[in-house]
Amino acid sequence: KVTYHRQFGDNKAIRFSIEKRKNSGELSTSKLALAALGSGFYQTTGKINLEETRVNIEHEKVFGFNGQSDTYGFIGVFAGITNFQLEEQEILPNITRVKRSKTRIPLGGISIGIGQRYWVNEQRFFAIENKLNYYDGGPFGVPHQINEYCTELKLGWAF
Repeated sequence: KVTYHRQFGDNKAIRFSIEKRKNSGELSTSKLALAALGSGFYQTTGKINLEETRVNIEHEKVFGFNGQSDTYGFIGVFAGITNFQLEEQEILPNITRVKRSKTRIPLGGISIGIGQRYWVNEQRFFAIENKLNYYDGGPFGVPHQINEYCTELKLGWAF
């Protein structure tokens, strides 16, 4: 991830960034929910892999600064292209089916979070950010929505 951070005023900034990310996860239906639904329902499991290239624009506001660190919040929007791989396994009473799909889809969304930046000196810092990303492919005609919570560790240099 490469970010351009432009401060304006005493406690506000705009951040532009481009990043390449890889995510993976597992999906499944709840066995407890299936038992409650009764017969005729089946179990599904899956593996998902995402490779994403996206651009972000975020507004940052500093809430507190003590000389060595600052606490900030941010909100922004992003858009990008995602290589989406999904492997689904359906477990029916008499058969198990595996379906694999691979596609390239556009996704966009919003980010909101908080962070703490620790200054090593006047030009170098490291930061910890907790972020919630909401992805939505609907505006691009893609019926996918994803909620992602992540913690990011960052190193930075001021020029």
